[in-house]
Parts: sequence; structure tokens; C-alpha cells
Amino acid sequence: DEQTEKIPVKSENVSIPKQNEQKPKCDTVSHPTTTTKAPPPPAPTKPKVAPEIAPKPPVAEEIPLPVEMKVGDLDEYISVIFADSSELIEINRLVERPNNIFAEMSPETFEELKTSISKKGVKEPLLVRSVMNGEYEIISGRYRLRAANELGWTKVPCKVADNSNLTDKIISELEVLCNLHRRDNFSAAEMMNCVNQLMECYKGDEKIALAKTAELCGISEEQIGRYMKMGKLTAEWLDALNNDRVPFAAAAILAELDEDIQHKAYEVVTQHKTQLTKALVEKL
Repeated sequence: DEQTEKIPVKSENVSIPKQNEQKPKCDTVSHPTTTTKAPPPPAPTKPKVAPEIAPKPPVAEEIPLPVEMKVGDLDEYISVIFADSSELIEINRLVERPNNIFAEMSPETFEELKTSISKKGVKEPLLVRSVMNGEYEIISGRYRLRAANELGWTKVPCKVADNSNLTDKIISELEVLCNLHRRDNFSAAEMMNCVNQLMECYKGDEKIALAKTAELCGISEEQIGRYMKMGKLTAEWLDALNNDRVPFAAAAILAELDEDIQHKAYEVVTQHKTQLTKALVEKL
């Protein structure tokens, strides 16, 4: 009985938790002297809110023309932008580009094209890009489409562009280059439009723009400068130039003059049934 009443016995009991302090807290959690306060829960984070305006899509990477490109290298350029193989697309899903810079094909030439397509089919697929509502915009081939449509076709072969890398500049280049590649003769107005469109593509450094445009069009830089001036001709003189009723050199000088002088020159030439010459322009 004395042994159970001694104080040391209590101290031995008290010392037990001290020996177990090195053990994990789960062994002593019931003892008041070894419990620890749990850390506070982390503050709730606010949910991420989607931006009101969706981020803009990445800007299309510009595909440069092949180095030293000539009109004959068009196939190389097309292979970079368009699918390797063609696919048949319904005619009613194809739309023409607005504001085409080239004149309408003559009825005789169009009939020749239609006859060729009826016998041999469309040898060169149309070049198109996808637009809204499942439609495709024609970059090259509007007359092939028209001919196939008149022949009663429902589908035509097309090469579809990779829109992720197709910029307005590339479309402008292709529109000019495809026509330069396939046609031999252009009116003065058409060549003027080609020159102006290419110069706009390469604007920023006029010297480089002149050199590149002259290279692709196959004419001198001086001639490029003359075509750029033709945009100042009045409609009556531009029509006369396109129909070979006025020499190009005389029209180039006339384009530098005011509109009232151009109108006066047209009245003189029409009234006297004569040709506009450089000497007449200088006299006027």
C-alpha cells in the first residue's frame, strides 16, 4: 500500500508522455499537453473570369515570294499556299471576288475557252480560299467557273488555300501573277491596274517596289512609272488608250496635265478626226 501512495509513482506516469514526444502527433493527440492547433484553412481563391473580349487570333504569317521569282515560277509559289491535290467543289458554293482589276473576256475568247473545257475538262484547278457560310472565294479561275456553269457542270476541281497563312497582300500578288502567267496581251488599263496593285503590295520602299514590280511584270522601271501616271487620265482618254486610238507616249504626257486640258485635247482630236501626238499635247 505504501508503494502505491508514493508521489514518485505519479511522476513516473507523467514522464511517459515526455518519452513519447518524438513520436508522431497522432500518438499523443489525446493528451492535453501535446495537442497542437491546426493551421487555418487557406483563403478561397476567386475563380478566373473569362475576358469580356475574346483574344484576337494570331496574325497570319506572311509568305514571301520565292527569291528572284519570275512569272514562270508561279507554280512554286502556289505549292506553298495551296493544297497539293485538288478537290471537287460544288459550283453554287463558289463566289467571285469583287472589284476585279481585269477587263471582261471578249465573247469570242470565252467561247474558245468553253469549247476547250467541254472537250478536255478543266486542266488547271481553280485557286480558292474558304470564306463564310461554307463558300469559297475564287482567287484565280472565274472564267473557267463561268464556262463550266454554262456547260451544265455541277462541280469543278479546286485547290484550296491554307487560310492561316493567306494575307490580303498574297491574294493581291496572286491575282496579278496568275493573269500575267496565263495571258499574253493586256490593255493599258489592265497593266496600269497590275502595276498599281503590285506597288501597293510592296509599298514602304519605292525603290524596292519599282524593282520588284518591274521584274514581275517584265517591263522597265521607267515604264512602270509611266503606267502609274495613267491613273490620272480622264475616262475618255483611258478608253482611247485601251482601244489603241492614242499612242502610249502621248497619253503618258497627257496624264500629267489638268483634266480641263485633257477634255480640250479630246474635243480637238474628235472634231478634227486626228490623232493625239506629243507635239499636239505640248501645243495644247
